[in-house]
Amino acid sequence: MKVALLITKAEAGGAQSHVLELIDGIKGCHEVVFAVGDEGWLADQVRARGVSVTIIPDLVHPIRLAQDSRACRQIKQWLLREQPSLLHVHSSKAGLLGRIAARIIAVPSVFTAHGWAFTSGATMTRKLMTVPSEWLAARTGGDIICVSQYDRQLARRYAITSDTRLHVVWNGIGDTPERALLTSNPEPVITMVARFAAQKDHATLLRAIAMMGDVPCRLRLVGDGPLLSEAKALVFDLAIENQVEFMGSRTDVTTLLAHSDVFVLASHFEGLPISILEAMRAGLPVVASNVGGVSELVNEETGILVGQGDTAALAEALKRLLGNPALLSSMGAKGRERYEKDFRASTMIEKTLNVYETCLARNRRRK
Repeated sequence: MKVALLITKAEAGGAQSHVLELIDGIKGCHEVVFAVGDEGWLADQVRARGVSVTIIPDLVHPIRLAQDSRACRQIKQWLLREQPSLLHVHSSKAGLLGRIAARIIAVPSVFTAHGWAFTSGATMTRKLMTVPSEWLAARTGGDIICVSQYDRQLARRYAITSDTRLHVVWNGIGDTPERALLTSNPEPVITMVARFAAQKDHATLLRAIAMMGDVPCRLRLVGDGPLLSEAKALVFDLAIENQVEFMGSRTDVTTLLAHSDVFVLASHFEGLPISILEAMRAGLPVVASNVGGVSELVNEETGILVGQGDTAALAEALKRLLGNPALLSSMGAKGRERYEKDFRASTMIEKTLNVYETCLARNRRRK
């Protein structure tokens, strides 16, 4: 089988990390080719693995009709050149244009929705723009992988496609030897790994840290993005600059997690966050906003869920963990157990390949 993988942007992120895990998992037994809209982290990582990379120059995130039309033609030309057995697309724009191009030349397609753009917490304008485009893309006849049961139910609610074409495959990540050395820090370290963008809720976390008063702790914020300057300004407004470290984009996230005590993910909406999987793999307890598929990862044994935007609940959850080393340790251990059972990369690869086979079998029956 020859698999073509397509995504809109090459910047580091959850969907991009997922694509890399897929490539690592399937290139040993299947041929893989890859295309993306720009150069960047993911393109470099894929090339380093010896996989062919094609840049689709007109594939961009914003809606630009003339440019989108050109991108669709470029994707079609790439597919005609590569002649894959199946196209697997990721991210909304690549998902739409890629599936249209694949339908035109009769290439079976699978789309992974890394969290729907019309999820709870999204603006009404965003929903009005994205639901019709997702519905249209699904009419191309391909299968859809949802990364959580939450997202599958959301797709059913909006009648995106038939139940037989909707599959749930939880994200999975490869293992590393690094583990958190809980309570080894002289001052407890709270870490959040996330882009400074509208999806994430750094502001609520920062206000929670300020609300915790004299509770000793240090917050490390890993990531970059368009809202970074706003977060830095809020830190000074709250007078917590001595407690907060802005770490920037890092390639040593596993090491940073190993030197943390608690992982936090404050968000407005999510799919199934890979950053939480990384924390569970490291053996960290997790405090997270109860949005999207997060509750499928975090339960009362592995961490604490709080309401979206609930500053007081977030502060209380952090104080509860930091004040109870035994609870902190047990939740971290249970999170590690849950990772080993359900969220290894090998499990995700096996289930994804099963979806490929289902899609190809349906396509053969149609012929």
